[in-house]
Amino acid sequence: MIIPAQIYKIRFNKNSNNYLLDIRDNIDLRLFTLKLNSSEAKNISLAKNNIFTNRLKTHDLFISLIDLLSIKIDKIIIKKKNDCISSQIILLKGKNELKLDSFVVDSIVISLKTFSLIYVDEKLFNNSS
Repeated sequence: MIIPAQIYKIRFNKNSNNYLLDIRDNIDLRLFTLKLNSSEAKNISLAKNNIFTNRLKTHDLFISLIDLLSIKIDKIIIKKKNDCISSQIILLKGKNELKLDSFVVDSIVISLKTFSLIYVDEKLFNNSS
């Protein structure tokens, strides 16, 4: 089952010299934590704070293209697939649903830039990855 969730915070992990992204379950407030490198953390932070930058131009291009094609982003789904965390961008073209596999960080950036809902497989909550 997928659960509605939101980006909670990005924090630095001194022990492993990387960043952690906490995604919080909107229902029970459980956390799902993703490990990020500094570039990924920066991209998510820029999108979350609505800062326009060349770093996110590819995301902006994708968003412009789907808008031009009259396609709507319905939601982002983050799940575990083949022991890896993966994501899908669920698109709507009229009454047709399209599923686009995507790198998790790119999906999150796109969801933040388009105010799209994020859903996470409930099995991932309270498990680090």
